[in-house]
Formats: sequence, structure tokens, C-alpha cells
Amino acid sequence: MAIQISGSTVIDNSRNYTNGVGANFSGTLTANAFSGDGNNLTNLPVNAGTVQVVHKYFGSSFGSGAVGNASITPTSSSNKILIYFNGHMYRHNGGNRGGSSYAYLQRGGVGIVTIQESFDQNGDNDSSNWRRIPGFAQRVDGPGTTGSVTYDVNFSGSSFEYPNVTLIEIDSSKVQ
Repeated sequence: MAIQISGSTVIDNSRNYTNGVGANFSGTLTANAFSGDGNNLTNLPVNAGTVQVVHKYFGSSFGSGAVGNASITPTSSSNKILIYFNGHMYRHNGGNRGGSSYAYLQRGGVGIVTIQESFDQNGDNDSSNWRRIPGFAQRVDGPGTTGSVTYDVNFSGSSFEYPNVTLIEIDSSKVQ
């Protein structure tokens, strides 16, 4: 038998609670779906360890030298920073000479991660010959501070295009 309050069914014949506007429950409540934006939900489980994310896109094209930097301020000195670093490296390969390009990320002048791409000689003396290689690297860093941490991006080669860095602070208790 359904239960009604003020003409509205609140428990249907299958013992399902309906029309629960303003209802309070204690214990465990299981639901198949919610409607609305969820702004009033409380005591939800915490995330899987991500504390904050910083993403920095540096622009379209750089030659050898400094590209830029990205900074993050850890909330705990024991937390780790997961670094994703990528871009497209171009190397002028004209004149049958080959070579390598390096994109590297530093913290305080110390190398954290390097992307190196080598290009072989191709037997082509055409001075307009370019080689393009996408580069990607990732690393977990433990800066051990709650102060601002700056990662500098540098490049050595002919051209570094579309470089970007993503810094993700991870709760150290979630890192294995």
C-alpha cells in the first residue's frame, strides 16, 4: 500500500521512496539517479589524490634557448608533482648532416626531464629539408616544499613547436 502525505505519494507500492523534497535520512541511502546539479550534496568521498592541476601552453614556435616556465605551489611538502611535458621538435637536416634536438625541463637549474630526438643523415643536400618528431615525457618530482616551484623549459635544436607542460600535485599518500 502506498503512503501519501498531503495528497503526494512518498512511498509507492514497491516500497520506493518518492517525492522526497526536504527529506532527511540517517544511515546509508542508495540511489540510482539524482536530478539537479548536486550543489547541496555533502560528505562525498574525496578524490583519488589529485590536489591541483596547472597547465601551461607556451605558444606556437621557439628556436634554441629558453621557452618559458610553469609554476605550482604544493599544499604539502610531502606531496609529489606529476609532470607531463611535450611538443613537436623540428631539426633542419639539410646538407646531409643529421643531428639531435633536446627539450628539457629544469627546476632550480637541475634537469628534471629531457626529451631527446635524434635525426640520421638522409643523404639529401637540400637545404630546405626538415624533420619533425613529436616528443613526450613524464616524471614524478618531489620538490619537498610548500613554496612556489618553478619549472623552466629550454630547447636546443632548430625549432620547438606547440610546447606545453602540465603539473599535477598528487597527495603523497596516494603515490606508490
